[in-house]
Amino acid sequence: MDIRAIFGRTGEDMASSFLKSAGYKLLARNVRFKSGEIDIVAFDKKNNTLCFVEVKTRDNDKLSALESVTSFKQSKIRRTAEWFIKRNPKLFYETCRFDVITVIKEPNGKYSIEHLKNCF
Repeated sequence: MDIRAIFGRTGEDMASSFLKSAGYKLLARNVRFKSGEIDIVAFDKKNNTLCFVEVKTRDNDKLSALESVTSFKQSKIRRTAEWFIKRNPKLFYETCRFDVITVIKEPNGKYSIEHLKNCF
């Protein structure tokens, strides 16, 4: 595994921990289908909502993290979410949403995490 993949995995681990501490139930990670990948699938207990979460980990560059979730990437995530729902009919929820979590490594070596709900 290369350094970039390790960095991304670290961000996904941090995002998962963040969601758990916020009361979410993690259902799956790294869901892959021919149409794409979803980093985290979680259930928001407070809102009874199934969440498909894209995690972007960057070195002190929050803007590029958000910009990298392009309309093309969004459509791939949507198609993968549709496939996931069809394959897991017991996980039916009335509402679904697409979130982005940015994990930014600051110059001081610490990480900041921001959870953006219902992004697309």
